[in-house]
Formats: sequence, C-alpha cells, structure tokens
Amino acid sequence: MPIENERKYLLSGLNPSIFRNRLVNLSVNYNSVKITQSYIVQDRKRGYVERVRSIEYSDGLIQYILTQKIGFSEDVREIENEIDKSQYDEYMEFFTIGNTIFKTRYNIPMHNRTKWEVDIYTGEHKGTIVAEMELPTPDTKIEFHNVLGKESDIVDITDDVKYKNWYMAGI
Repeated sequence: MPIENERKYLLSGLNPSIFRNRLVNLSVNYNSVKITQSYIVQDRKRGYVERVRSIEYSDGLIQYILTQKIGFSEDVREIENEIDKSQYDEYMEFFTIGNTIFKTRYNIPMHNRTKWEVDIYTGEHKGTIVAEMELPTPDTKIEFHNVLGKESDIVDITDDVKYKNWYMAGI
C-alpha cells in the first residue's frame, strides 16, 4: 500500500484567470482534468476516509475511481480502484455524505521526477487555488515553479485541516 508523502500550498496571491494566463504566457508544459469528488465514509477516530471521484480528461474520456485513505498526517496509505460508471452513479445517488467538491486540476511536470498538481476550485470554494506536490522521498527538495506566483504569497497548508478536501466537503 503506497504511503502519501505530499506538501500542500495555498496560492493566496493568485486568482484563477491570472494563473491560467501565466500558464499560456510562460509557455508552461501542463495538462488539465476536471474532477468531481464526493465522500462516502469518514471516520476521524480511525483515520479512515473513502471517496468516489470522476476525472474528465481533455479528450473526453472519463475515469471513475474509488479511493480509501487510511492513517494520519504524514503516514497516510492510499488504495485506489477504478470502478465503472454504474457503480459511480450508485455511490453518488445513495452513499455520499457532505457536499460534492468540483475542481480543475493542472498537472505541471518538474525536472526532478515530481509534478505540481494545482487545483482551482469552483462551486462553494470558487477561487481557492491549492498546489500540491507528492514527493518521491521525504527529503526531496521542493522547487516552486514560477507559475505559482511569488514565494511570499505561497502559504504551506500541509497540516491545515481547513484545506483537506473532506473538510471542504463539510464532513
């Protein structure tokens, strides 16, 4: 079971249109997907979360994923399984709790085998921009891409519960 080793940052000095303009103006290599994400189980005492998500790719392909996250803080194990649309629809109709999260994710590869995943939220959290990097090892040096803005406007929110997606979903 893979262990997540990620860092999350709030891009407080940006708004969505400025970010998208920078991608174009700086000729940044990226791809983007639209994500719809809902939660079906959350047990804070045991450190267990289960979510269902649809990921729409730019070519129109839609992938459906059931994810289980187990653990706390820096020791979170993640299990992902692809499901079909009918299973996804069942989860969405009968089992979701809280609010559904809507976001566009921009994947920006870096030269050191890492990538920035920049989520621009819509709906209830419209305008919130969060950048996340999953590190291959805990001591991997984090390099901020200039499309993320000035370092003084990049706030480390890795341990801030308010920016966990389950919290943003209101569960």
